[in-house]
Amino acid sequence: MSFLAPLYLIGALAIVGPILFHLIRRQPKNQIKFSSLMFLEETPPKITRRSRLQNIPLLLLRCLVIGLLALAFARPFLPDSAVKTVAGQRESVIFLIDQSASMRRPGAWDRATEQFQAALGQLRDTDYVSVIAFDQRTITPLSLQESAGLPDGARVQAAEKVFDQLAPTWHATDLGSAIRFAADQAYTMSADQVDQTDAGDSGRSASAALTTRQRIVLISDFQSGADIQSLQGYQWPQKVWVDARPAPADLPGNASVRVESLFDTENDSVEALRLAIQQSGQASDDYLKVLLTQDGQKLPEFDSLSYQVPDGSTRFYNFQLPPKVPASDASEAATSADTPARVVIDLEGDSSEFDNAFYYVQPFRSHQSIRYLTNETDSVGNENEPRLQFYLEQLPWSDPTRIIQFEAQPSDQFSAPPDPQQVALLVAPIASLNRQNVSVVDQFAKSGGHVLIVLNGQAESVQQSVWQEGSELLRQLLDAEQLSITNQQTNDPQRISGVDFQHRLTQAFTEPGVNDFSRIQIWNHRSLTGLPDESKTVLSMENQLPYLIDADVPAKANDEPSTGRYWLLTSGWQPSESQFALSSKFVPIMLGMLGPNLQQVPESMTIGQMLDSKTVASQPGFLERDDGWPIAVNIDATESKTEPMDIAQLGQFGVALSTEAQRAEAQAAERALRDIELEAQQSWWQWLIAIALTAVILESVLSGRRSVQKAATSKTNPATSG
Repeated sequence: MSFLAPLYLIGALAIVGPILFHLIRRQPKNQIKFSSLMFLEETPPKITRRSRLQNIPLLLLRCLVIGLLALAFARPFLPDSAVKTVAGQRESVIFLIDQSASMRRPGAWDRATEQFQAALGQLRDTDYVSVIAFDQRTITPLSLQESAGLPDGARVQAAEKVFDQLAPTWHATDLGSAIRFAADQAYTMSADQVDQTDAGDSGRSASAALTTRQRIVLISDFQSGADIQSLQGYQWPQKVWVDARPAPADLPGNASVRVESLFDTENDSVEALRLAIQQSGQASDDYLKVLLTQDGQKLPEFDSLSYQVPDGSTRFYNFQLPPKVPASDASEAATSADTPARVVIDLEGDSSEFDNAFYYVQPFRSHQSIRYLTNETDSVGNENEPRLQFYLEQLPWSDPTRIIQFEAQPSDQFSAPPDPQQVALLVAPIASLNRQNVSVVDQFAKSGGHVLIVLNGQAESVQQSVWQEGSELLRQLLDAEQLSITNQQTNDPQRISGVDFQHRLTQAFTEPGVNDFSRIQIWNHRSLTGLPDESKTVLSMENQLPYLIDADVPAKANDEPSTGRYWLLTSGWQPSESQFALSSKFVPIMLGMLGPNLQQVPESMTIGQMLDSKTVASQPGFLERDDGWPIAVNIDATESKTEPMDIAQLGQFGVALSTEAQRAEAQAAERALRDIELEAQQSWWQWLIAIALTAVILESVLSGRRSVQKAATSKTNPATSG
C-alpha cells in the first residue's frame, strides 16, 4: 500500500476526540432537594459506570469515520505488480564510443576503456545494452533490438566482447551525427515498446506500461575539433538522456604540422612549401624539430631545423622543395622518373605523435587547351573591332590544377574529335559549323566534351544562308526537329532581365552587389525556337527571349547519358553585338563552361575520401593510381584541435545532458507521475468516502435510537435520570 499524500494520515489522530468525549463525566441535569447532610457519614468517591467507556459500537463507528476520511484524503493505491518502482525499471543503455584519430593520443583509449567498464558495471542483468562506435562514420556492432533478443545476463557479456574488438581509427570526429543516430535508436526502441504495450494491454496507458528508460553513455575525449553542427535544428526526443563521460589523454598538449604549396605563376611550378606548425594549449615544450624524408631517404640539411611555437599559436615557415633524390636502382629510376617525389614531414618533440607526420606530393598540373574554330566571318561591323577570338585569348583560363592554352583551328581542318581530357572547351561560332565537321562536334560532346556555340552576327550577304544552314546543323546536334534561328532587329537595346541563380554558371552571383545583370546591353541578337524540352535558359532578355542556353547532349535509348554539355549564346560578345565581354560577369561564366579536369590529381587526400570506386583512404601515407602516380593521404586537420570542448555546448543544441542528481530528480518526477496514474485508475478514495458516509449514517441511526431510549427511561424513572 502506498499513498499520494501520506501527511493526511496525521488526521487519523483525531480518533482521540470521540474517545475523550466518551470518557468525560456528564453533569446531572436534574436537582433533587434533600435535607441536611450533617447526620450522614462521609464516604470516599467510588468509580461508577460513568467513568468507563460506554456505547462501544457507537464509539467504534465514530472512530472508523475519522480513520476512513484520513485514509481517503491520503489517496491510497496499490503499486503495479509489474513495475513496482521507477528504480526497478528495465533500462536501455546505449554506449556511444568515440574511436576517431584523436583517441590515439596516449592514455585516451585507456580512459575510454575505464569509463566503459565503470558504466557497464552499474547495469543490471535485465537492462538492454547497445554499443555504437563512431568517427566520421557510425557503426552499430550491437543494437538495442539485438540486445533485446539476448537472455538476461548475456547482454553485458556481449557488450564487453564487442568493445574489445574496437580500436581508434584515423578518421575525423562527427560527434553531432553520432549523437543523433544514438538518439534515434533510443527513440525507436521506446516507440516499439509503446506499440507492443498498446497491442498487448489496451486497458493501460502507454506511459504507465512503458517499462524501460533510455540513456546514452557518451565516451569521448570531447576535443574541440569534433563536428557538432549537425545537431542544429534536431528535435531531441523525450525521456532520452545523455551521460557524458570524458576520456582525456594523459597530457593535454598537442602539436601538428601541415604543408601547402606556393605556386610560381610565371613558371607554372611550385616555388616553395609553406610549413604550418600549430601548438595547442598546455604544450610540454615550445621547441619542435622538423625532419624531412624524401622517397624514404632522410635529408640531412633538415636535421638541425628547430622552431619555437608558443602554446595556442600557429607559426608559418617557407622552405624550398629539394630536388628529387635519384633512385639507386636502375629499375626504380626507370619507373619513378616521371612521378614526383614522396615527401614526409615529421615533427619531433610532441607528446602526442598521432598527427606529427604530414605526407606531401608535388601537385600535378595537367595541360589542356581551349579549341576555337575560326572562319572568315567571325565578326561584322567595324573593321577595326576585335574578333570573338581576341577576347577569349585574354581570359585567365589556367588554375592551380591545370595549365590551359588557347588554340585556334580553322574549321575546315577540324576533322577528328579531340580528347575531352585534353580540350576543356570547344568554342564554335555558328558560321564555323558545316556538314563536314558537325559530326565531329557531335562525337566530341557525346564523349564528355563541352561545346559553346555562338550565334554571332553575320554579313547581310550571307545571313540567310548561315541561319538556314545553322538551323539544320543545330537540329542534328540537339535532336530538335523544329529548331529554327531567326535574326532579331530592334531599335532599342535589350538588357538581361531573367537569371536562373540555381544554375551552376550563375550561383556565384547570388549575393547582393553582384547579382545585377541588367547593365549588360545587347544590341543585336538571334532568337531560337523549337529548343528541346530538357534545355535550360540560364539568361534571358527583356523580350523574354533566351540569351544563354544550357542543353543536354542527346543520347539514344540504350546509351548512357553523356556528361558533355552544349552552351548556346544568342549574340556575340564584341561591342557591336553586346556588352557581355566588357562586363564583370564574362570571365566567371566563361570559366564555368570549362569541362571538369579529368586528369586532376589531388595534392592531398583526407582520411575517408574515395580515390576511385574501390579505393578508400583509410590511413595516412601514400596511395597510387593505376598509372603509378602517388597520392598523399593525411589526417583531417580538425583532429589536431585537441583542446577540450565545453560539454555544455551540446545542451545549447537541445541535447538532454544528465548527471546522477539530474537522473535521480527525473526518476522522482517519473515515479510521482506513475503513482498519480495508478491511483487515478484504482480510485480507492472513492470507496473509502462511500464507506465513511455509510458509517456516518449508521452512527446517526444508533445515536438517535439511544437518545430515544434514554428519554423514555427518564420519564419513567426521573430520580435516576441525568
